[in-house]
Amino acid sequence: MDGILDAAGQRGWRLLDLHLTAGSLTGEQPPIGALTTLLPSDPAAQSIRHLGCPIVRLGHLPHPEDATMPAILPDHEAAGRMTADYFAPRGFHHLAIVGFDATTIMALIGQGWQQRAAALNCVCHQHLLENAGQGPSDPAARAARFDRRAQALTQWLAGLPKPVGLVACNSFIAGMVSIACQRAGLAVPEDVSILAVAGRRGMCEMSPVPISAINVHQPDVGHAAVNLLDDLIHGRPAPPRTLIPPRGIITRRSTDILAVDHPLVARAIRFIWDQFAHDLSVDEVAQALRTPRYKLERLFKRHLQRGINAELRRVRLERFRELLRTTDLTVDELTRRIGYRSAKRLHSVFHQRFGMTPRQYRLQSRMPAPDP
Repeated sequence: MDGILDAAGQRGWRLLDLHLTAGSLTGEQPPIGALTTLLPSDPAAQSIRHLGCPIVRLGHLPHPEDATMPAILPDHEAAGRMTADYFAPRGFHHLAIVGFDATTIMALIGQGWQQRAAALNCVCHQHLLENAGQGPSDPAARAARFDRRAQALTQWLAGLPKPVGLVACNSFIAGMVSIACQRAGLAVPEDVSILAVAGRRGMCEMSPVPISAINVHQPDVGHAAVNLLDDLIHGRPAPPRTLIPPRGIITRRSTDILAVDHPLVARAIRFIWDQFAHDLSVDEVAQALRTPRYKLERLFKRHLQRGINAELRRVRLERFRELLRTTDLTVDELTRRIGYRSAKRLHSVFHQRFGMTPRQYRLQSRMPAPDP
């Protein structure tokens, strides 16, 4: 809605939420256009179409009537490719996907995911949950169905090669996977690293382990819908479907570790992620692990091809980028939050790593996505 309101306001449009009138337009001027989440086959959508104004659908999946009622849809295949591109460089050789129905959203995500994973020489695993359906109304029956799903999921997770990078087709499934890992005694992210597609922030952050998620920037969807409707109103040609690519990935604890087989290195990385906001030194990391510094450095270079200081710098920059995208805090304030002593030094390191200043990155990450 924020994207819709901003883009409509720029055009001077007056919007009416038909929830306020129960769908009635009695006494209102005929609309010049409409935006809806209804399917073209829905009677309410058909009644709006009969008014003769163009209508744009904001949906999740293609529909046979998109040619007559153009749709704005998330690019699920691009999200699938993004998940494989996220896990493979982090050293994951086994990738898994979990969803409800292989014929719908999971199929589109899975198509991009599987093609990209194969190109990156990763082994793919798949698990279908018990069909979502309407679901029982009785609380005890709902809980029993959850336990059945969780039990099957737990058994499947236990049999997967570890470590594994797992893609959940939504944030609810990601939370279920996190609970199943807990029940199976599997560590997240050390054994199973979980990434949700288009995760809802509340559900991701209230999972047993906060879940990383593909960032489908919703204002982009709203802007694109208004742009498409504007084209239709002015008689300009419009495609039946416009796909909105994801912006990137919001990293939370469920993926904030690399896929490493050595338990000491995995524990060291876990400690770094937990403590990087402090003025942490390499010696303090070694002391926390109760192991000689030279031994830990040697293990890092063998398993990660970089030293402990380089990993500390990488983790801090990852967190810094996330905070640039998601907060309005100044660079000076963020410098202290990620354990850097000097904002000037942070500017230099960031520019050297990403080829732009923190301000340029913040502006770029918040700009509307280009028109597909």
